[in-house]
Amino acid sequence: MGILSALKVNLLHLKRDKLNLFWNTFFPMILATFFCLVIPNMGKNFDKVNVGINKNNPHEYILKQIPYLNLKEVKEDVQTDLKNKEYKAFIEDDLSLKIISSNSEVMVVKNILDQIKQMYETKINQEEIIKNIDKDFIEDKNHGVTGVEPILFSIIIMVSLYTMFDGVIYIDNILYDSSDFAVRMLVSPIKKSTYLINGIISALIVTSFNSTLLIIYLKLVFGITLITNYFASIITLLLIMIFGITMGMFLAVALKAKTETKTMVGLGCILLMNYTSGMMGSSVTNAITSAFPLIKKINPTFYMENALLGVNIANDNSYLITMAKFIICSNNTFEKYLAGFIIQSKKELASVGSI
Repeated sequence: MGILSALKVNLLHLKRDKLNLFWNTFFPMILATFFCLVIPNMGKNFDKVNVGINKNNPHEYILKQIPYLNLKEVKEDVQTDLKNKEYKAFIEDDLSLKIISSNSEVMVVKNILDQIKQMYETKINQEEIIKNIDKDFIEDKNHGVTGVEPILFSIIIMVSLYTMFDGVIYIDNILYDSSDFAVRMLVSPIKKSTYLINGIISALIVTSFNSTLLIIYLKLVFGITLITNYFASIITLLLIMIFGITMGMFLAVALKAKTETKTMVGLGCILLMNYTSGMMGSSVTNAITSAFPLIKKINPTFYMENALLGVNIANDNSYLITMAKFIICSNNTFEKYLAGFIIQSKKELASVGSI
């Protein structure tokens, strides 16, 4: 089976399997549309916002670098100053906010603080982040959306990880006695390795198309430009897709269950990883990582989102390198199980040949 034949089979399967088509193509668009519509258009006609801070606030230097915050020291006491509208909000030393009432300006300030917290978590170059906290990023006048970009990056990661489905299916298709197709493969002149490689390449092509379609959809419908560094973003997304495939292969070998069960387990893992790393917004992510700091180290989508944010917003490739190292280490773990599968498969073939 050549690459074009494998691609044709993959496309036909996607067309016939309505559930697969929904999860791969339409669900990400629906989810992205939901977040773009729900997150309000904050900061229109945005001017500097007066915010109060303590004299010795440890984040004063960074806050001063952001041109849309007008820092003011406490005049009497915080509560009195807020009631007298000396400033819209008071920034605590831990970057939490104290307010009397919420409005669009307060929400913009909160969005800025969430990005600063994420900056500390990811250790992305602070000066680059500060340079990029501008009107297009905070207020997003041209886009009509504010603060939604990190969430949309998470959705793109989710789409890229859907290669997991193909990893499960292609391994299951060559596992002895796992399906009628696998039995036919035993007597077929096609090498399993050739079938697997061509299938993986076709999966990368189809998933790349779905990711590109989502990015174009967001640009045309909502005017949101997510990708600014094309070369680094392509490398990042390809690595994410490869991780998804190896994850699917691991599930195919590790779980003794039907293909449908394996893919549902994989889908659940992908959604859980994305929901805890950024898809539900910076505030939720910060709350989760504060309660369970280990998640930042073991959740692959943290590395993936940081890499995409780094190359497209902060002009920083360091997290792309970190992500690549993490994926290589993870793939080495997967390979250990795949090696066991290959040995088992050869034994099964040998036993079949002796019958």
